Amino acid sequence: MPSAWKRTERAETVAALRQAARSPELWMVVGYVFYLIFTPGTNMAKFYYSVDTLHFSKQFIGNLGQFTSAGVLLGILFFAAVSRKLPVAAVTCLTVPAALLILLLPAWAKSRQPLSAQPETI
Repeated sequence: MPSAWKRTERAETVAALRQAARSPELWMVVGYVFYLIFTPGTNMAKFYYSVDTLHFSKQFIGNLGQFTSAGVLLGILFFAAVSRKLPVAAVTCLTVPAALLILLLPAWAKSRQPLSAQPETI
C-alpha cells in the first residue's frame, strides 16, 4: 500500500506533466522536431550522386556519416546551451534560416567556380 507521501508525490508529478503538456513552448519544439523528421531530405539523391558520379565507396560514405553524427551531437549541445538563454521561439526562428543557408551553401559555392573548374556533363 503506497504511503500518503508517495501518493502526494505522484499527484504533484502528474500535475507537473499536465502543466507541461499545456505549455505552448513545448508544443512548438515538438512541432519543430516533427517537421525536421518528416520533411523529405536529399540523403538518397546525395548518396547515389556520391556513389555513381563521384565514385566514393560505400565505406567512405559511411565514415563521413560518423562525422555527420558527431556534428549533430555538437549541434544538440549548442542548441541546449543557447535555448537556456533565449526563448524557444527565438531559437527556432534563428535555426530554420541557418539550416536553409547551410543547405544552400554548396550550390552557391559551385556557382562561384569558374567554368573551367566545373565538371563536364555528358
